[in-house]
Amino acid sequence: MIDRLKLGLLVILLLVLSVTVYFKAPVINGYVDYVRQEQENQILVSTEIPQRDRQAISLSANSVVRIMSRDVRGVAVSTGTMFQHEDSYYVLTVAHGIMSECEAVLIWTGEMSFLPCQEIVVIDRQIDYAVIKIESPGLSTPIKIERVLPSPGQYRRVYSLMNKVYYTGFPNSTGPLTISGEISGYAPDGNFFLHSYAWSGSSGSAVFSHNGKLIGLVVAIDIGRTPFGVQLLSNVVVVVPVSRFDWDKILGD
Repeated sequence: MIDRLKLGLLVILLLVLSVTVYFKAPVINGYVDYVRQEQENQILVSTEIPQRDRQAISLSANSVVRIMSRDVRGVAVSTGTMFQHEDSYYVLTVAHGIMSECEAVLIWTGEMSFLPCQEIVVIDRQIDYAVIKIESPGLSTPIKIERVLPSPGQYRRVYSLMNKVYYTGFPNSTGPLTISGEISGYAPDGNFFLHSYAWSGSSGSAVFSHNGKLIGLVVAIDIGRTPFGVQLLSNVVVVVPVSRFDWDKILGD
């Protein structure tokens, strides 16, 4: 009965917005005050936190976008991050948020700015990431991907236990909200866990280290068993690291 209940719950979650074997993300672990400046299209970050953390938060909050993918089952809504490589613009997100072909995918960058998908460059449903090419950044501020990706020599440091991280997303169709957390453990499949908060709608949120390195994407929250059935563990967030992505394929190098 418990297995059937869990299976039924997962099917519902997969049809509502965007989920995986576990679920999605954000709320705040420490208040970050930001206000949009209409003239500069930037986010103001609290001056009460260290400068390098403010830079990481700014990268996260200014590059976030929302992705809508429509098919016969409805519309899946997930989070993405705008990035630039050479003179082209892309959105990095999770594969399970893309339910349709490119022509049925829209990218929202703020206000009334909706951008069509030009091409789905990569979609890996096993690792759970996707990259969408678009014509322009709209109202978002794209990150320079070469500047924020950690080098292999930095992996040990950026993925260390209890490192502080930040990400921005749309939990429960709210936001964008910027959330903090800490790396709390590692999964056998190569993913890692955060102690933070997550909910439906924020899968695809880019996770940044406190010094501004892009280290992964939010893919889910954990699901636990109790004597009374299944319970969502919303403070255990599952992240797929960027070290598992085929960047040569993504960037065409």
